[in-house]
Amino acid sequence: NTSQIPSFYDAMARARWKPSPSHRVVVGLLLAGDGLSIPSPEASALRHDLIRDDTTPLSGSGQSTSRDRLGLDNQLAVGSLTWRALLGPRAWLETVVGYVPQRLGFSLKGDNNESVQIESRTITLRQDLSLQKDAHHLRFGFEGYRAQTDGLVSAYAAFLGLRQSNSALNVSDQKE
Repeated sequence: NTSQIPSFYDAMARARWKPSPSHRVVVGLLLAGDGLSIPSPEASALRHDLIRDDTTPLSGSGQSTSRDRLGLDNQLAVGSLTWRALLGPRAWLETVVGYVPQRLGFSLKGDNNESVQIESRTITLRQDLSLQKDAHHLRFGFEGYRAQTDGLVSAYAAFLGLRQSNSALNVSDQKE
């Protein structure tokens, strides 16, 4: 079944501009994502012997009447803007601004309706002054960032335990 095949993509772009001999501007962008959708995840886990308890038949056909579909979706973007100013033959100032939004979704839909959505955003600012004297290179500056993460848990988080299986991630006793 092709829906069980993981999907992923990466796209990168970079543009450079030199408005004058002593200034350079670089813009970069990376987009990345991956996803996975598995129908009847318990049956798949049984078939591959990932979960088993004393009530699971050893023949383990892995057949299930579950209509659940396990989904994973992760998307990331990294954007940056760099400005470099040449201050002299051996000194330059570099400023970099970056923005990184990311979205992660994990869901179990069908007989169950549970999901976890996490979104994060990070903004960074870095500025360096670089000096070079013969074989020595001195760089000093600062870096600051601001990060924000928002999450949403829908219904019970019990699906992480694959419905009371022997999974290490059994959080079925945590409710919204």
